[in-house]
Amino acid sequence: MRTLVAATPLVCTMLVLSCDSDDYSPGSLPDGGPDTGVIPDPDTILPRVLSLSPSDGEINVSVRTPIQVVFSEAVKLGTTPLTLLANGIPVATSISLSADGTTLTVTPTANIPLPTNMSVNFKDITDLRGNALIRPPWSWTSPLWLPIGTPLDTGGFKLPVIAAGPGEVVTVLSVKNNDSAGYLDLVRNQIAGPTSTWMGRGSLGPTEAGRGAAVVDKDGAFVNAYLAKGNHIAVMRDGVRYPNVPDFPIASTGGVALAVDEHGILFLACDIVWPDGSRHVAATALSRGSEDWTSLGAATVLENDVHLSSLTLDQKGTPYLAYLDSSNNARVRVWRNGSWLPLGSPLNIESEQVTDLAIALDSSANVYALVSFADRFLPRYRVQILRFDGTSWIACGPEISEDKLDGVIFFARMGNDHIFAYFGTSPNVEVLDVTRNGWTRIPPPAMARLSARLSGGMGAIDPEGVPVIAWEHSTSGELQVVRLNR
Repeated sequence: MRTLVAATPLVCTMLVLSCDSDDYSPGSLPDGGPDTGVIPDPDTILPRVLSLSPSDGEINVSVRTPIQVVFSEAVKLGTTPLTLLANGIPVATSISLSADGTTLTVTPTANIPLPTNMSVNFKDITDLRGNALIRPPWSWTSPLWLPIGTPLDTGGFKLPVIAAGPGEVVTVLSVKNNDSAGYLDLVRNQIAGPTSTWMGRGSLGPTEAGRGAAVVDKDGAFVNAYLAKGNHIAVMRDGVRYPNVPDFPIASTGGVALAVDEHGILFLACDIVWPDGSRHVAATALSRGSEDWTSLGAATVLENDVHLSSLTLDQKGTPYLAYLDSSNNARVRVWRNGSWLPLGSPLNIESEQVTDLAIALDSSANVYALVSFADRFLPRYRVQILRFDGTSWIACGPEISEDKLDGVIFFARMGNDHIFAYFGTSPNVEVLDVTRNGWTRIPPPAMARLSARLSGGMGAIDPEGVPVIAWEHSTSGELQVVRLNR
C-alpha cells in the first residue's frame, strides 16, 4: 500500500540592496555618515521667506498695503506665530494662512497711530516636519502723509488747482508761467510714493488770472473751469473744451466753483458783474451727453467786493451755494423747486468783516460752513465752523485765532460723517477733522505753508474719501502733493 504525502512548497525571498555610490562599504552610508540602521527623515531643509509686503526697510508705506509673507513651503503656525509692533509696542492682529499654507496675512485689529515705525518679530512658525523658520528682519515706516510724486518747482507754477481721481491718480492744474501764459496739466500715473512721476499734458489755453476749480467726474475724467482771456469762463473735460458755456461777464475778484454728481451732471457757479456794475452769483448745470447748459438762476445782487463762492452737492445731487451778500453777510442757499431758498439766517458773526467762506455736507446731509473773518479790534483773523441744525447755525467747536490767513479754504466731505478743512495760516497750515460734535486737528506736513500766490484749490478728496493736499515747502519753495495715510 502506497502512502501519499502532500508536499509543502518552499518560498524563498531574496532582498537585493543597491547603492548609487561605487564607494559604499559596510558600516557607512553613501554620504559618509555612520550606518545606524535607521532611515533618516529626508526633510531637513529649513523653511524660508520668499517675499515680504511691505518689503523690509520700505518707507512711505500706506496703511492700505497688505501685510503678507510668502514662504518657500507650507508652514504650520504655533500659538504665537509672530508679533506686529508699532513704535515698539505690540499691536493686536488677526492672522490667516492660505489654503496651501504658503501665504500668511496679518491684519491689524486696532488703530495704529501715525507716523509710526512698524516691525514684525517671527516666532512660532515651522514647516510640516517641524523645521523652524529662518527668521528674517522685517520693518517699515508709515507716515501720516504719503508723498505723491516728486516735488514740483513752484517757479513755474501759480495758483495751482488739484483733483484726485480713482486709481490714486492726482492731477495738478496750474498757470504755466508767472506771467499767466497758460495752464499746464500734470497727471500722476503711479501709486503713491516718492519715486512717482508727473506727466505733462500740455497747455489748456491762455488764462486771465489763474482762478479756477477742478473735479474728477464719475468716469475718472478731469474737469476744470477757469477764467480765460477776455474775462469769461472756460470749462474743459480732459483737455477738450465744453461748448456753449454761458458767456458770463466775470468780476475782477470773482470766484469759480465746480461740482459733479454721481450721474455726471456738472454744476458751475461763479461771481459775475453786469454792465451796470451790479454783482451777482450765477449757477448753471450741464447733463452728460448734452451741450446745453441749464441756468439755475441768480442768487442775489452783490454790491461790494465778492469773495470766492462755495458750491457743494448732497448725495442726491442737490446743489448748495454759499456767497457774500451786499452787506458782507455770508449766506447759504439750496436749490429746490426751481429757486434758491435760504438756509437759515445770514452768517454775520458779530458784524465782522468776512474774508472767506466755504460749505460742505457730510454723508448724513448735515450742512457745515467755515467762515473766516477779521477781528474788529486786533490785527488777527478768526475762523469759525458752524453747523445748520435745521433752523439756525450753531457753533461746531471753538473759534480758531490766527495772526494771518493765507490761501483759500478747502472744505469738503471726507467719507461718512467727517468734513476735512484745510487752509493756510502764517507761517503754517491748519488741517482739521470736523464732525457734528466739533473739530480736531490733524498734524500738517512738516515745513508746509500756503503763500498768497498758491491760493488756488489746494485740496481734493479722492473717490474713497481720502484727502489730498498741495502745499509749498517753507524752505525750498517746491510744490509738494501729499495724501492722508488712511
